[in-house]
Amino acid sequence: MEALGIAEGGPDPAAARKGRRKVYFEEAGGYVECDTYERFRLLAGNVISGPAVVEQMDTTTVIPPRETATVHRSGALIVELAQ
Repeated sequence: MEALGIAEGGPDPAAARKGRRKVYFEEAGGYVECDTYERFRLLAGNVISGPAVVEQMDTTTVIPPRETATVHRSGALIVELAQ
């Protein structure tokens, strides 16, 4: 039986980083420079601090300022909302 999930990595998502772009966040008062990441290159355990954008072929995930996303071993992004 094959194990489900993706390869393990540490908290640093640098290997998946593809660049930066400006994104508008009303709560930040305008455009903010954000790191962008390739979804398929993220590893389990990677932590992405917002503001950031995670891109993949069929969707885009926006992580607002003060929020974080952690890549679960299943490959799901678990976003923790700011308090």
